[in-house]
Amino acid sequence: MERRLVSILQTAIESSVSLEQAISCFEVFSEVLNENLLKGLALKSFQGFNQQFKQKLETVVKEFQQQKSRPTLEPNMPEMSGQVFWARVQINRVRIPFMKLEALHNAYLAKEQDELYDQNKLRYSQFVSMVNQYEKEKYEMWSGNVNEKCVKKLEEFLLKRTEIEIIGLEKRSKLDSEGKLDEKGCYMVE
Repeated sequence: MERRLVSILQTAIESSVSLEQAISCFEVFSEVLNENLLKGLALKSFQGFNQQFKQKLETVVKEFQQQKSRPTLEPNMPEMSGQVFWARVQINRVRIPFMKLEALHNAYLAKEQDELYDQNKLRYSQFVSMVNQYEKEKYEMWSGNVNEKCVKKLEEFLLKRTEIEIIGLEKRSKLDSEGKLDEKGCYMVE
C-alpha cells in the first residue's frame, strides 16, 4: 500500500505545474505516509525545488530591477500607491513559494545542510529588503511635497461657478479667431 502511495505522490509532484503545488503534495500525503518515506522523497526532490525557486526568484528580481522606474500600474491606480502596490505584488510572486520551500525544509530536512537553499534564503531576504527600500523611497518622495500640495488644494474652491453660454461646434472657430479661447481651448468669460 505504501509503495502505491509513494508512486502516486511522485506522479503528483512530477505533474505539478508550479513549485507551490508540488510542495503541497507533501502536505497532503503527510497524513497517510510514514515520515521516513516522506523525508526520503523530500531529499530526492528538494534540489529540484531549490532550482525552480532560484529561477523564479531571479526572474522576479530581474523584472523588478528593470521595471521599478516605470512599473506597470493597474488602471485608475494613483501613481505613488500604484507603484507601492506593484512592488508588493512582486514580493508575493516569490513569498508563497519560499514559505512552502522553507516549511518543507523545516519539516523534513532541518538537519541537512543545503548550500543552494541557504543561498536562495539569503537572496530572498535581499530581495525583500530591496523592495522595502523601494517602498520607503516612494513614501519619502510622496511625503516630501504632500504638505504644499494639500495647502494649495485646500485654498482652491471646491466648485467654481461661471456663467458660460453653450458653444456650438460651428462657433468654435469664430471664437478662436476673435481671441476668446485660451491656450487650452476653453471659453474665456469677460
